[in-house]
Amino acid sequence: MADGANLQLYVFTKALIENHHEKPKNKLTKPLAMMVTGLILGQHVQLWMIAVWLPMNTQLTSTVRRFERFLADERVNVQDYFEPFVWAMHDSLGYEIAYVILDCTHAGPKCRTLVAGLAYHGTVLPIGWKTYKGKKGHLKDYRHRDLLIQIAPYLRGYRQVIVLGDAEFSSDPVISWLLGQKWDFVLRFQHRYQVQTVPNGDWQSMKRI
Repeated sequence: MADGANLQLYVFTKALIENHHEKPKNKLTKPLAMMVTGLILGQHVQLWMIAVWLPMNTQLTSTVRRFERFLADERVNVQDYFEPFVWAMHDSLGYEIAYVILDCTHAGPKCRTLVAGLAYHGTVLPIGWKTYKGKKGHLKDYRHRDLLIQIAPYLRGYRQVIVLGDAEFSSDPVISWLLGQKWDFVLRFQHRYQVQTVPNGDWQSMKRI
């Protein structure tokens, strides 16, 4: 019974992906649907764990190699294929207040990934990300702004958008862009920053606020 339900999940996922593309490529949509199904069932990101949970009679090693080829395929536009799942998340959340959490995490030994996600019942649902090569340290501020520009179309239907992030994201390009979008934000500030608490008031150090 469980295998039948799992197979239905795969069929539904594959149809969802294909319905959002005018010319679906079976060689690309099928492995993606397999990966999403295995990810949901296995709740793990390792390829072999995803493959184990698939409701299909295929060899584990063959399935893993197929996933590896998919991930290395230059024809795969990650954002295009992820977009249907982003819209599905929005439909289930409603369009009142969107809490957008910004974070930067290591991705392998020499890369960092900027991630933007929606806060939802104690977890974060990713809606956009960018990975850059580089060592430790903060990324350039325009990188943060570019990620916000990327996810902005997903958030137009919300009554209010509130962006949350640490001091890495409290730069002038980011804040200016957020103000232009009329989005609210809660960002950590560095102590060397100065602010005005009232229009045309005195500039004050963040240490004193």
